[in-house]
Amino acid sequence: MLLFLVSLICYGAILFAGIPAAVNRANMIHIENGRRPNAGVSFMPELIIMVALWCGVSNGMKFFWGLQITLVVVISISVMMTLWQLHLARKSNREYSLFLDEHKQEKDMSQ
Repeated sequence: MLLFLVSLICYGAILFAGIPAAVNRANMIHIENGRRPNAGVSFMPELIIMVALWCGVSNGMKFFWGLQITLVVVISISVMMTLWQLHLARKSNREYSLFLDEHKQEKDMSQ
């Protein structure tokens, strides 16, 4: 039960840190196709599948290495992946801002 809760919390943090990048990319596609930038992200299917996967892998690790080592590994990997997702979200925000500026300039030149 403890590994399930840790997996749920850790993967939830990773998933929610990655949402801005996904929304920005989807909004860029909307604008390229001439639609309003109102994209959303459905995260529940991914959350359900990945938490089940994380629990399976962590239970396998617990069988071979024990609970303490498994918790350290799961939390360490989760922190690393969350920081990577935050980095990608910041990068995506910069790219989205540049994309909006370029798109606005193209729109102004065509008028």
